Amino acid sequence: ASHGYVVVSIDHTYNARLVAFPDGRVVHGIAANDIDAPESSTPERVRAIWNKEIAKWVADQRFVIDRLEAMNRTTGTRWFGRMDTGNVGAIGHSFGGAAATAVCAEDRRIHAAINMDGWFFDAIRARGPNQPLLVVDAYTEQIGETPDPREKVETALDAKDLADMETSLHNFGGYLLSVKGATHEDFTDQPLVSPL
Repeated sequence: ASHGYVVVSIDHTYNARLVAFPDGRVVHGIAANDIDAPESSTPERVRAIWNKEIAKWVADQRFVIDRLEAMNRTTGTRWFGRMDTGNVGAIGHSFGGAAATAVCAEDRRIHAAINMDGWFFDAIRARGPNQPLLVVDAYTEQIGETPDPREKVETALDAKDLADMETSLHNFGGYLLSVKGATHEDFTDQPLVSPL
């Protein structure tokens, strides 16, 4: 923001733990609980659930850009004539990285995407040429087989996602930056504000 960019953060209603609206209304999240039950989930089921969620997040992001465009065109608003809404980048952490990649593939106003340590699900396969992508992830050593059902699902998701990402970066370019020793939450400000 100090360089003149307008930075917008979106709370995705029903997916975020809670969203507080300006009128005081609070909506609690209802994200799919079966993702957290690996004994009843498969990698395919997790991907199907989150691919549906990506479509909602992309719609949210496009709606917000539409609203920003409206404010930019409306005299009397504090943003009148101050934004270049045809020159947008999308950035996201974790699942937000998949949504950033997907919206970049779907909306011509968005010219680049950054995925910070998130799976892509099918979003990476929608990507094409002229859609710059930076992937920043936590580099971890792969470990051997695990009996934990959740870890087996995550290992399968990791393998599929890595293969799709490598294919996309090879075909359309982009950058991969792996941060050795980082953890998933290190890409947020949580480690700076929480003793946990």
